[in-house]
Amino acid sequence: MADSRQILADRIIFNECQKQHSLPNLLTADAPSMIAAHDGKKQTPATAPVVQINDLSKTHGNQVSVTIIHDLTEKPSMGLKKRNGYEEDITEATFKMKIDQYHKATKVPLMIEQQKVGFNRMKLGRPLLTTYHGNLTDEVALVHLAGDRGTDNSGDRIVPLASDADFQDIMVNQVTPPTFDRMFYCGDAGSIDGTTGAALTTTDLFTAADTRKFKEKIELMANPPQPVSLAATDKSPGTDPMYIALITPKMWSDFEASSTDFQRYVSNALKRTQGFNHPLFKGEMFMKDNIMFKKYLKPISWQAGDSVNVSNDDDAATVSSQTVPSGVTVNRGIILGGQALAMAYGSVLPGGMGNFKMDGELFDQKAWWRQWMDWISGLAKIRFKNNAGRMNDYGVCCFDACVSN
Repeated sequence: MADSRQILADRIIFNECQKQHSLPNLLTADAPSMIAAHDGKKQTPATAPVVQINDLSKTHGNQVSVTIIHDLTEKPSMGLKKRNGYEEDITEATFKMKIDQYHKATKVPLMIEQQKVGFNRMKLGRPLLTTYHGNLTDEVALVHLAGDRGTDNSGDRIVPLASDADFQDIMVNQVTPPTFDRMFYCGDAGSIDGTTGAALTTTDLFTAADTRKFKEKIELMANPPQPVSLAATDKSPGTDPMYIALITPKMWSDFEASSTDFQRYVSNALKRTQGFNHPLFKGEMFMKDNIMFKKYLKPISWQAGDSVNVSNDDDAATVSSQTVPSGVTVNRGIILGGQALAMAYGSVLPGGMGNFKMDGELFDQKAWWRQWMDWISGLAKIRFKNNAGRMNDYGVCCFDACVSN
């Protein structure tokens, strides 16, 4: 049996990681908000963009499922007409995702090195490892939501390019491009390379006109993403529905430069979030057409000549690739509704006693200190087939824009 002190310590690490302002944590509803799922697991409510599933039981396996029940759509039976045979089947769709074990270790020299710096180097590992977990989770979540890693490879990136041999292992679940009905383009563009409609050009920047277009597309969808409600004190999720959009700093700058009413949109955001205290709504934000816009700082982007995976206009969401036109730099925005991403944790310790494990040891004749953290988790974009058999991302839409250099 695991030592009770170690179990307590590992649960403290889990709580520290949960309290970090990483993207998935911010997009999960207020804690405590876990509700019982039909299979005995615990998951967060459906109005949050991230569905968190914690399986702290003694069950085994590396797969988690999320199920939806399709709405009823057939005609009613009227008056005294025959009723037998008019029953509509209750149908459902199930989304399955995997979890896997992550491991990250640090090492630091002791003795003479510690004498030089004048502080205990053995205490460095814990805060660095918990911060690393948050940064990695941020990146994995963004890649899944955006449906692509992009080609930006600045020095602060943890998740490697998709061409890297370890990319799929790190992502755990397959990265899938936005389904055709959930993919938008700014300006007059209908696709990246002109396969559908016009190609992206240098004039297709993100502007105020695009938000109206995106809102209209969502409203006209047969099965739109459901609006977001994150805080228990949000009294108007039904009467004043809201979506959350993540955009890059360059997209933000282009929008601000194109708009004469930008300060009004900032005021809209402050007014909409008044009365509830959620960390997501701190810092810069603006709101237009019931979409709350926030920056994300590690852009999903492509340069001219890069290949981008896209979903074809078919029920199976088959994948093809398009090439970014000459002279164009593309950035991707992400519009989030409820249940866009699933985040699941498994148990690292025997008997389902904890999600995280941190430990350390001296080595090399006790001249070095090695510390590590293990956790079992997985993230995946939720997608289902609707009752007509068409595959769609469930709670997320994406849009591509050219950006100014």
